[in-house]
Amino acid sequence: MDHPHATGRRIVFRDIRGLKAHEEIKLPKADRLRSFMKRHQILPKPILIDERTGVILDGHHRYSVCKELGCTRIPCVAIDYLVDASIHVTARHPGETVTKEDVLKMGLSGNVFPAKTSKHVYEYPEMERSFPLKALQPIGKNDRGDPLRRQGKSKHQTDKRRDAVTARPASAADTPPPSSGSLFPAHPGVASFPDKPSGSKGPPA
Repeated sequence: MDHPHATGRRIVFRDIRGLKAHEEIKLPKADRLRSFMKRHQILPKPILIDERTGVILDGHHRYSVCKELGCTRIPCVAIDYLVDASIHVTARHPGETVTKEDVLKMGLSGNVFPAKTSKHVYEYPEMERSFPLKALQPIGKNDRGDPLRRQGKSKHQTDKRRDAVTARPASAADTPPPSSGSLFPAHPGVASFPDKPSGSKGPPA
């Protein structure tokens, strides 16, 4: 599902298998990010991609960790990279040059630059949003037949809720109203997208 913004940029949910990296990652940074995401159960930010090619521009560590954690889709801010004059790319190392064309060519080649070869400079408010990991992962096999488990309840919560439901007549109040304004397509158990947990330290990437 696409979500147009006044800026012309869009948040899209892409099949993670169809995206293309242009840089390697640094394993220690990926390890820190993985720990953060597993602890808080969120993806701290979307990734940035070229909408025409699916080449990842920013967010290689988030992309890599999402793949490791079994995510099948990932939220992306999609831009027309070659046309969008509000984003610039520079080389991180003195004496080197990296252009937008170089980035796309590398991503489409199936090869990658060494980690931290390129640096993208931009200010996109769409990038400042977190997403629950559960909504990016396939529904677990054990959750499919249980409507309460599909709402994201633990087994203990499910048993208590089921006891309460069977102990009184059903009413319209038992059915939560559909959420509105959500960025996600319909997904069991997801009604909104919380920001980072209060008091938590920021993610490493």
